[in-house]
Amino acid sequence: MSKVLDRSLFKAVFEAVVRLSKKEPPVIPTQMVMPRTPLFRAVSAEYCGALLNDPPVLSGAVADGARTPRDKDSDSNRWSGTGFGVVPSCAGLYLSLSPNSLSAEVTHYRGVQAGELHFDRRAGQHDVARAFTRIAPGLRQILFVMTNLLELRVADFSKDSKHSAAFFAALDADPNVARALAARGGGGGTYAACRSGTDYSCSRGVALGLASLRRPDYDGILVQTARDNPAIRDDGDNLVIFGANRTPDANMATSYVLLPAVQKGNRMSLERVYP
Repeated sequence: MSKVLDRSLFKAVFEAVVRLSKKEPPVIPTQMVMPRTPLFRAVSAEYCGALLNDPPVLSGAVADGARTPRDKDSDSNRWSGTGFGVVPSCAGLYLSLSPNSLSAEVTHYRGVQAGELHFDRRAGQHDVARAFTRIAPGLRQILFVMTNLLELRVADFSKDSKHSAAFFAALDADPNVARALAARGGGGGTYAACRSGTDYSCSRGVALGLASLRRPDYDGILVQTARDNPAIRDDGDNLVIFGANRTPDANMATSYVLLPAVQKGNRMSLERVYP
């Protein structure tokens, strides 16, 4: 089932983002992600092709798979994917900037309780590992702690962004976007439309518009997780990095991996297997 339900809004938003990129003073909120920032990613063993043997096996190819965007032709993701031949498509690598945003994503998809997965801002990779160990039987997820080798320039629509409201107001004021929103009925503007759980017309239009820019160019987009989970009070932000489809991102390095071990009795454990 398509996630972009309104092609008119999708195209109007894309074109408006390109126009806004040329405004002076700048309208698009921008932030630099410093080198060696801890980034979190959890994917299923099936997604990576990992072998959960005893002991578990993690090949270089599997590790590369975790840093490889692969959704350029897909219609399943909010901030990346196909442009349907209307606008340029772009693949995205989805990472979490904090353990809490990772937890919100994981529990959303895996259907497990998140009560034990709340972290304060000081939590490190070992705190995350212990929490994932507690809920491992329900997850069967591989946890990657990664880092960027070089600085990243990203559009900042994070929870704490001081300028994203002005950007969405400018987007709402674009005549073509306003017409497309009016044709849909209802209110809320582009910010609310970007957080829709069923229609990614606006969010993907924003992201693909940013990905198409060359001057100024953006490596990705920083966004608040849209996965609402009342058990996670400080849900944090996600980082979506634009990249070449099915090509490992050379700027991403894997520093720590935890694999769910084979089940032993009624328990599963997480084992550090890399580096």
